[in-house]
Amino acid sequence: MSLDLFLATIVFVSIMVTMIFMWDFARERSSSLEEQRDIQIQSRQALNSLLLTPGSPASWEEYNSVNKTNVSSIGLANEPFSINQRKIQRLASANSTFYDDYKTILGLQGFDFTFEMYSYTDSQQKFSTVPIYRAGKTAASNISELIVLERLVLMDGTQKKAVLAVFRDE
Repeated sequence: MSLDLFLATIVFVSIMVTMIFMWDFARERSSSLEEQRDIQIQSRQALNSLLLTPGSPASWEEYNSVNKTNVSSIGLANEPFSINQRKIQRLASANSTFYDDYKTILGLQGFDFTFEMYSYTDSQQKFSTVPIYRAGKTAASNISELIVLERLVLMDGTQKKAVLAVFRDE
């Protein structure tokens, strides 16, 4: 075997190994971007359901039990971005009992979420750092994906900030 053939073989194998590693990296990156896009879409849909609709049925907050057989969507709004206080109180107070059902109905299976509502303080001209309503789980320090969406809403004629955090614990 000649030296030229030997060197050509080494160069060819090196190029092939490099291409295999680059292909695997590109495939993993593409998969990661697709997962990120999916969580963003699901998060937006969940927040839209909460802030733009009354839910289905519209009186879901009066039910003793909330699950996917008797509630097809959870909404907090009397009209878009105008929050019904009874609905958010129900969401927050029954959180530990119906958390998994809330997740399923909101279309967030495979993820965890935290939904918080903050009041605006006129004297300080900013939103409070302590939520007035909270539902969902607290994110652990080892989350692998996190999407945070914020929207301004009205409740009882005053401005509030709604925050939905959707994440996946490792």
